[in-house]
Amino acid sequence: MKKSEKLTSLSLIREVYRILLSSGRTYAAFQEKKIFPLVESLSGRKEILDPMSGYGSLMSYCSKVGISSFGLEFNMPLYLWQVLNHPKNTILFKQCINKLHEKKRKWPRTSQLATVSDEWFPEESKSLFLGFYNIVCQILSKDTNNNKKTKEFALAFLLPFAGRLSSSVQGNMTTHVKRGGLCIYKNLVNDFEEYLSVVKNRLEAIEKISNSKKHIIILGDCRTYKFPRNYFSAMITSPPYPNHRDFSAVFIVENELIRWLVEDKAIKFNSIDGLAIGTNIVSGREKVEVRSEVVRNFLEKILHYKDPKREKASYDNKVYYIPYFSRYFFDLEQAYVNIIPSLRKNFEGYINVVNNTTRDQIVPLAQFIIEFWKRNGFNTEIFSQKESFHVGTKNPRARGFKAKHMEYIIKISRR
Repeated sequence: MKKSEKLTSLSLIREVYRILLSSGRTYAAFQEKKIFPLVESLSGRKEILDPMSGYGSLMSYCSKVGISSFGLEFNMPLYLWQVLNHPKNTILFKQCINKLHEKKRKWPRTSQLATVSDEWFPEESKSLFLGFYNIVCQILSKDTNNNKKTKEFALAFLLPFAGRLSSSVQGNMTTHVKRGGLCIYKNLVNDFEEYLSVVKNRLEAIEKISNSKKHIIILGDCRTYKFPRNYFSAMITSPPYPNHRDFSAVFIVENELIRWLVEDKAIKFNSIDGLAIGTNIVSGREKVEVRSEVVRNFLEKILHYKDPKREKASYDNKVYYIPYFSRYFFDLEQAYVNIIPSLRKNFEGYINVVNNTTRDQIVPLAQFIIEFWKRNGFNTEIFSQKESFHVGTKNPRARGFKAKHMEYIIKISRR
C-alpha cells in the first residue's frame, strides 16, 4: 500500500486493526513465505482445512492459488475479520461503502470533543456506534435479504473501527489492554472516512489476487464441532501457543462491545461454551490428565523446578504452571481427537508450531504433536525447523535461554 492508503496514528483505531488493514496479518499469524508453498503443494486437493483459522490467512492463500478452504474459529472478532475479508463478500462491502458516502448527512454526530470513562465504551460511544451500525444494516439489508446475516455483516464491517470509540488503553504487551481512559470524538467523521477508504483499498486488493471464492468459515470450537466425517484430504494449521497469555485478550475491547450488543439485543450470536485453548485462566477449572508421555515428563520437570531467588516457585508450580500446561495439552489433544474422524485415507497435513521456554525447560509442543499423531496411526516427520531468538520477548536483542525458540513445520499423512 502507498503511504496515503494506510491508516494514520491520528485515526485512533486500535493498533491491531491498523496492522491488519494494511497487511492482513499480525500477532501469531501464518508467515506467507513458509505457508504459501505448502498450499501450492496441496493445490490438487479439493479443500484445505484449518480448524484454528485465526485471521484467515489460509483462506487468503487458498484463494490466491485457486482452491477452497474450510476454516473454524473460536474467537468472535477473528471470525468476523474473516467475514470482512472473504473474497465472495468484497463486492457487497464495496457497494456498502459507496452508499455510506451517499448517506454522509445521516452519519451520527456528537457535540463532545472527548470524554473520560472507566468503562470499555462510554454511553456516548455506544450511541455513536449504534448510529453507524443501524445505517450499515439498512444498506446491507437490501442485498442480503437475511436479518441475521445483515447484522453479522454489519458488525464485521464496523468492528475494526469500534476501538476508535473505546476508552481503553493499550498496555506494554500485545495481549494487555486496560479498561478506562480518554475517548476522543474530535475528527470522528474524518476518521470514519479514512477508515472507509482503507477498507475499500483492502477489498480491492483481495479482488485482484482471488482465484477462488469457495471458502467456508464457521464460528465454533474445534474440540466439539461436528466436522463432516471422512471429508478432508488436506490440512494446514497452527495451534494457539502456550505462552501464559490469553490470546483472546488481544480483542477484549471488541469482545466487550459484542457482549454489550448481545445483551442489548442489537444482535444475536450462538454462544460458544468454555474457554479458548491456551487461556491463562486456571482457577476453578477441573483437573485433567494428559495421555502423552512427552507431556508427563515435561510436567514432572516443572513440578520440581526451583528458583533460588523466589521462595514461592514450588507453590506457583503446583497452583498455576502444572494446571495451566496440563489443561493446554489436554485441550489440544481433545481438538485433534475430534478432528481425526473427518480426515480421509489419503490425507496430508502440515502443522506449524513453535517450541518456547518456561521454568528453564523447553515446552515440547512439537514433540507432543509428533507423538500424538503417530499414536493415532499417522505418518509424521519434521518437514522443516529453524531456531530463532527473541520471538515473543520484549527485548528484540535477547539471546538467552528464555528467548530461544525452535519453529517447526510437522508433516502428517496416511495412505
